[in-house]
Amino acid sequence: MNKSKLGPLIDLSIVIPAHNEIGRLPATLRRLTEFSRTTAKTIEIIVADDGSTDGTLSLVDMIDATILSLIHISEPTRLGMISYAVYCLKK
Repeated sequence: MNKSKLGPLIDLSIVIPAHNEIGRLPATLRRLTEFSRTTAKTIEIIVADDGSTDGTLSLVDMIDATILSLIHISEPTRLGMISYAVYCLKK
């Protein structure tokens, strides 16, 4: 793993688009955590939530940041895939 004065550099960034993914997101994050451990790669996970109403936001907020580098982008109203991609790029 490469390191700088600012801390560890990211080896891999993964963007997970999410809308009501509470049923699938925990397993996905577990697999990514295991991948990170077995490959010794520093992984950054970006969860881009598009107006979930099922608790996806709460789940992402509860994830232990010491296990994964987790960035959470959220839009409270459902924009749809293309509009939300544009919204995220503007942030």
